Amino acid sequence: MARRGFCWTILGFLPFSSYPVSRDFKHRTTVAFLTVAAILVYTSLTIWNILTQGQNKTYTSVLLTTYVNNATVACTARSINVGDTLFSYGSSVFKWSVTDIETPGGDGTGFGYSGALLQTNATFVSLLYSFAGQSYTYEVCTNASVPSLGAVSVSNSTKKAVSADARPTIVSLCSTFDPTRDVQSNWSKSGQGIISDKIYGIAAYLQDLNFANGTFPQVLFPPYGQSSATPPSDTSISPAIAYDLSMWLDEFSYLPINATFDSTVNGGFGATHPIILSDHSDQTTIDIQTLFEETAPNNVSGLMLDVNGIGGVRLQTAKTNAALGFAEPDAITLMRNYTLSTLNLILDLASSDLQNRALMSSYLCTVTSKEWKSPLSMISMLLGNNAALFGFIVGLLVAGAQLVEERRHGRGACACCSSAYKVVNLMTCRCHCRRRREGGHAGGRGRQVLVVLLQGA
Repeated sequence: MARRGFCWTILGFLPFSSYPVSRDFKHRTTVAFLTVAAILVYTSLTIWNILTQGQNKTYTSVLLTTYVNNATVACTARSINVGDTLFSYGSSVFKWSVTDIETPGGDGTGFGYSGALLQTNATFVSLLYSFAGQSYTYEVCTNASVPSLGAVSVSNSTKKAVSADARPTIVSLCSTFDPTRDVQSNWSKSGQGIISDKIYGIAAYLQDLNFANGTFPQVLFPPYGQSSATPPSDTSISPAIAYDLSMWLDEFSYLPINATFDSTVNGGFGATHPIILSDHSDQTTIDIQTLFEETAPNNVSGLMLDVNGIGGVRLQTAKTNAALGFAEPDAITLMRNYTLSTLNLILDLASSDLQNRALMSSYLCTVTSKEWKSPLSMISMLLGNNAALFGFIVGLLVAGAQLVEERRHGRGACACCSSAYKVVNLMTCRCHCRRRREGGHAGGRGRQVLVVLLQGA
């Protein structure tokens, strides 16, 4: 039964439908074409496999100080947690400690940092100066916002990653410095020296702290007006008994001005920044003097002179003193203003230290490189990869060449037809065979023509 149709035609063209390699081609050009085509095919496959698979990837782990993420270098974000110590790039003055982390997804103990620039507002500053020991301690705190990469939160004693949020992560950073116990880094000595010079300037007011008994209202001395305790009988103050001065400012936002620190501004006390009170919704900006005036009455901020035998004397604002009917001595006013200016210097340096700065960090990075395979590995790879596809393509070429020759010269390989027959339909192997037979009877009928129609398989 004849196999007809498009599918059988396609199957007849495929190399596995017959054995074309066992047949001879009638033209040398066909053999030459197949030879050149085979060489080109194998060469093309070889080049392709060399370019795509001739190299092995190698991975190297390195520590970089810059976060990189591209086709050849991939870095892992640094995990910053509460309690970590940080420095900023660019002559950092302060050693910052992470005291709190507020992540978009909730309370977090850490966050991923990839070298983003910080946006910061200072929120607290304090200074304690010892007249007797000529030493000091100060602290400054800021809130820095960082683009969120993801945070680590604690739930059921299991740490899990929180997905990134468009809102920033808020990191609370504080820095304390005591020259008697803290070692300065080489890059911070210049800035710390500027602060130290201004703080030691407070000592100039010590000899002016000489006030007779009753100069200050009793309410400024312990127990600060409480009726349950006995106030001191002698409220006189002298340089011999004044041993330290402390001042602090809290509940404010010291806004950045995006300018580098200039030690010549305001007599070396730093640039003036706009300040906003934390509990005020109108966002009105004030200066540092007004900040003290607004927050000291509620003990949010304060200035205290510690006196031996008496305790801490609260030095109030001019407004509070006026309400008490007390005219503040000029020495106290000058000392308060100088100390406020010194706190402004610390705040200005802190803002400059973090605003638009990146944190010093090392990132674990993977560097991807490529190396050519060894000659033996390359040959083994080429032989294995080329074999199957090369055989398939060459088989198609041979089958195609066979089909072309059969269309031109007839399909001599049809089993139903010998060389004496003419192939009428090549694809179905249908032969129209004509044969002459000689001989016959004596009457002169010498020829008989036999027409046979053979149907091939």
